[in-house]
Amino acid sequence: MTPLPRRKSLRYLVLKWHHRVGAVLALIIVVIAVTGILLNHTDDLNLDSSPVSNPLLLQLYGIEMPTNTDHYQQHSAWAAIVGQSVFFDNQRITNCDSLNGFVYVNSSYILACADKLILLTTDGDVIEIIDEYQDLPLPIDAIGIADNKRIVLKVNASYYESALEGIAWLERTDTTQSNKNVIWSQASSDENPNLKALELAYIGSEITLERFILDLHSGRIFGIVGIIFNDIFALLLISLAMSGFWIWNTRRAKMRKRL
Repeated sequence: MTPLPRRKSLRYLVLKWHHRVGAVLALIIVVIAVTGILLNHTDDLNLDSSPVSNPLLLQLYGIEMPTNTDHYQQHSAWAAIVGQSVFFDNQRITNCDSLNGFVYVNSSYILACADKLILLTTDGDVIEIIDEYQDLPLPIDAIGIADNKRIVLKVNASYYESALEGIAWLERTDTTQSNKNVIWSQASSDENPNLKALELAYIGSEITLERFILDLHSGRIFGIVGIIFNDIFALLLISLAMSGFWIWNTRRAKMRKRL
């Protein structure tokens, strides 16, 4: 004998909807609860001083680590370009489209960008910036040292040298022979020990774990979509509470009627 179909009363429909919505919201409630607990212990967990460096998380904020990174080493000092930011060790010095060399001469370091030279002390303080206004030949493709005392620049297919005293640049004519004594600066294949600090300096420390957890808690990490979704979740949570109360109240009334 085929059983009779169950009568879909209003209470049954509400109960079914209540269970399904509750199952869907359970995971979201767990996320909100866990993030809320973490935010209550921000100081204990140092969340406000821990910058986010994960590339996937940074992409949620529209931040991407640049791929154009070059590193040069002279003695124990490092020069690097991350994006358009040029660093001496872990200190930001200037902005360049490209960093084409890093040398040490006359007790000073020299950074060679495509459009300028930056002279630095051994501590990384800027001594002077030499650019087109000092008749610097441009654009600089490479920089080297000749006889441990003169700067040599490769500009397109030409070569220029200077002792930096008076900053007069003389074009080298016999490049085949004269360039044999030039030690050209080349990017290092060794890993820069300051790389992590440079990446954090590039992206800044504004995106901390505290901000990420707070944005995840509020839904703002997904922009306007996350905010709308969070509002819908709040409305569903309110309706869940109301439907739960209604189911409990109708069941209570039904039990009283039976008694």
